[in-house]
Amino acid sequence: MNRRMLGNDALTLVFRPRPAWMADAACAGATEVMYPAVRESDRRRAPYQAALDVCAACPVRAECLAEVLSYDDIGGGTIRHGVWGGTTPWQRSVWRRTGQLPELEC
Repeated sequence: MNRRMLGNDALTLVFRPRPAWMADAACAGATEVMYPAVRESDRRRAPYQAALDVCAACPVRAECLAEVLSYDDIGGGTIRHGVWGGTTPWQRSVWRRTGQLPELEC
């Protein structure tokens, strides 16, 4: 079964080994905060603010961002939901198309 066919970020993650840095992540155990119930195309900061605050203080934010952005690079699918490495799904979708991470709207 192809990982892209699953269409579920949680299942996609099962197919990749969990990186060691995740043990040090500020969001460990904060799933509800990191996955707010909003459309992936939402450009506003407000729905993601709690998760972005967690990321801002995270000691492994750079590693997390590199991990989430690497999914496209290795053909392993994309992570379309949740805040990863201080980025929202909309920011990552723009990055996939342009190579640049845009700012969120206030």
